[in-house]
Amino acid sequence: MKKFTKILALVILLVLIAFHQNASAQTAQIDSLKKVLERTTEDNKKIELLGQIRECYMYIDMKIAGEWANKMLEVAEKNGDDQLKAIAYNAVGTHNIIIMDSSKAINYLNKGLKLCEKFKDTHGKITMGNTLVSLGTLYHMNGMYKKALPYYLKADLIYSELKEDRSLATVYSRLTDLFKRLGQQDKYELYTEKLLDIAKKLNDNFVLMMAKTLKAEILTQKGRLNEAEKLCEELLILGTKINNQQSLASTYGNLGIIAKKRKQFAKSVEMYQKSSEISLKQGLTFNYCEALSAMSEIYYELKQYNKGLESARKAIEIAKEKSFEELLRAALQAGSLNAAKLGQDKFAYTYLKEYLQLYEKNVDTETRKQIAFAAEKFESEKRVIEIKQLKAEKQVKDLIIKRRNLLMYGLTGLMILMVFVMLMIYRNIQHRKQIILQQNEIKEQKIQELEKEKMLVATRAVMQGEEKERTRLARDLHDSLGGMLSGIKLKLSMAMKGNVILPEDMAVQFENALGLLDSTIGELRQVANNLMPESLLKFGLKISLEDFCNRFNEKDKVLVHFQFYGEEKRQETEFEIAIYRIVQELISNAIKHGNASKIDVQLIIDESRICLQVMDNGIGFDRNLIKNKGRGLKNIENRVAALNGNIDIQSTPGKGTETSVEFSKDFKKA
Repeated sequence: MKKFTKILALVILLVLIAFHQNASAQTAQIDSLKKVLERTTEDNKKIELLGQIRECYMYIDMKIAGEWANKMLEVAEKNGDDQLKAIAYNAVGTHNIIIMDSSKAINYLNKGLKLCEKFKDTHGKITMGNTLVSLGTLYHMNGMYKKALPYYLKADLIYSELKEDRSLATVYSRLTDLFKRLGQQDKYELYTEKLLDIAKKLNDNFVLMMAKTLKAEILTQKGRLNEAEKLCEELLILGTKINNQQSLASTYGNLGIIAKKRKQFAKSVEMYQKSSEISLKQGLTFNYCEALSAMSEIYYELKQYNKGLESARKAIEIAKEKSFEELLRAALQAGSLNAAKLGQDKFAYTYLKEYLQLYEKNVDTETRKQIAFAAEKFESEKRVIEIKQLKAEKQVKDLIIKRRNLLMYGLTGLMILMVFVMLMIYRNIQHRKQIILQQNEIKEQKIQELEKEKMLVATRAVMQGEEKERTRLARDLHDSLGGMLSGIKLKLSMAMKGNVILPEDMAVQFENALGLLDSTIGELRQVANNLMPESLLKFGLKISLEDFCNRFNEKDKVLVHFQFYGEEKRQETEFEIAIYRIVQELISNAIKHGNASKIDVQLIIDESRICLQVMDNGIGFDRNLIKNKGRGLKNIENRVAALNGNIDIQSTPGKGTETSVEFSKDFKKA
């Protein structure tokens, strides 16, 4: 488990509420703001007051803060003003980030971002920047650091242009942690100093606490524990003064890390206990779970194995419910160690087995932990054997004293020894069987992986052959049959330029024949273009997709809206053809099966990846009902798999469909 993950989560939660307001008078402000709200009739003023009340509650009670965010949404949707709705969507989305409901968060934030694209005034641009920061935070907290970075950088440009120092402080705090996660220590420390400078410039205690929290983390990492502890003590005083509960939780967590580094385990437990109490009260589930896991490890060092096992069980339960995989691995490890010390071999083995299953997915980052864990388990089993041997020797001595019969005692001891040896042999055999089973499982997995690779190779070969045949047919139809039809039309037209006089009815039929010939040539060109679009081969993916999407639009009605972000460079032919076919299939499905009236297509290309998103407002579908029936969906999945891409389809009956496809440019071909 990364030691500083807790600091990351708490700091991000701190800066989520730093957009507009200082926390210096939360409780006193709430009553005053509520009185003003009762007298207010204008919706835009109501939204502003509701937002201020929500921000005050975020320092005191996170659940109540969420209720006020929902009130903002009710007022905004009733009013219908796009800018008010964008502000409310950001508030509700931010709250869902805090309570770890990523699905709802990204839904509201994307709605807000779409509305923000048409805002040109200063307030609208600030709302756009706030929404970008919230989206970056969502990906940041889920470990997708490179995906979060563009959102932060776009927000940085907006805030810098508007000279919004407070909002810049928020972005700097995120970039600080982001560069740390990406291993760029120089930028990490640089942005921490920038954040300290801007905090002093703003003379804002809240921003100053964010900056000092990050500074304390750096000092702790570098082993400058005395300086880090002194800074944490300052943070406790300041956090108590302004009643900033999130900051207090973060600081107590850092003090727990410092005490653990000093081997002051009792003090470390005390600090983590305070952090967990605040996190539980504020509804910060991730931080509460991590505190429990950390306490379980420290209880093990204190030899308080019962408390350690209890803390681990609570952490395991929460981590499984919320899918906190990293915390789950740490809690399983600590729980297994404590259970082994208590002689609860069944729980120790169960936790160990689950831990190893998770470990297989994270071998590169967890190798040292597994070795240490295996060594500890070996030592634990060794001590169990030694205890059994001591008990056997004690029984022998008791028999000698009681019966005074050396011979009988020797025979009894020999029998006990034989049983013990047989037990050890039996356990050894069972252990070898377990190893053989595990080896067979590994071999089976390798076989499945090889078979999958073969299938991908075959799929790619079929698709390449299909596209070549499409290209050949399109060229033959256009160049050969199209040329012949055009020639026929030309000869007929030239023939009629002479003095041939046809009866009126025959002239009409002749003109109808020429019109039918024109329609046939046009239809032929359309078929050739569908087989292999000429614009895709000549001009690339962006222009061909834009042209394809515009075919569905009318003068006064836009059915398909296409957006492109990134570099307008030609990509590998396989990528361009695959993405074009995927878009064709998804739009076709949305119109024919989904009855969609609005389809959004987004294509993002940067230095390392290609990302495609297609969203519609159609009737949606249930994946479980069509999993083995949809040929078009299967073709899409095959194309994505053949290029080692990732696809994610989110759909609910009656709520439309959202499909995301992502390719890495440096993929290894199957």
